Amino acid sequence: MIHLVFIRGWKLSLVIISFGSVIFITIAILFKVVIKLTIIELKAYGKAGIVAEEVISSIRTVLAYNGQEKEIHSYGILSLGQASPLIQAFYEARVAAYVIWQIIDEPSKINMNL
Repeated sequence: MIHLVFIRGWKLSLVIISFGSVIFITIAILFKVVIKLTIIELKAYGKAGIVAEEVISSIRTVLAYNGQEKEIHSYGILSLGQASPLIQAFYEARVAAYVIWQIIDEPSKINMNL
């Protein structure tokens, strides 16, 4: 039956075969990419698991030696140091907002009563 299709519609058969090979090559390439990305993802999950295990162990150690207050204080200072560069952005935003509100509150120079 298939050989009859190739004989009677050989032009269409050639087109289908050529596109079939392109599709096959594309699927093969995508399959390789998916495999590589899956391997990268599994390695990342492995590293994340190690970090999570270390964090949980550290939390247990801090709780065991009753050092919660010391760690809260040290990480509080650390987060303040990380946030301090952002304070300038807040000041710049306040200045920009002030300028925008001045423009909005300014009376219109266009006569709306026509």
